[in-house]
Amino acid sequence: LGTAVINGSIPHTYTPEKDDIVISTERFLNRHKLAAFGAEAADAWQRYEDAFAAAITFIARAKQNHDLLENYYIPNMDFKAISDLREQIMRRILSLNQ
Repeated sequence: LGTAVINGSIPHTYTPEKDDIVISTERFLNRHKLAAFGAEAADAWQRYEDAFAAAITFIARAKQNHDLLENYYIPNMDFKAISDLREQIMRRILSLNQ
């Protein structure tokens, strides 16, 4: 389809590629009418930033827990056996196509 609708606001900025067609919906805003909602917009933006910061904190905590768990199971992993089993399964799957 090659079509997307995105929000390019910070921190999700987007740099268009050479052949991209970008339609900025900002040009359709009536800033005069929106001015009456400035306090609500500022509050919403602050809540968004707070939620984003909390999300980053949760991701960092999840990473710490993941690393801790890895300390338990990585030393006991047989990566060669896993790789061998993966190869065996792939060969079997590919043989079904013949």
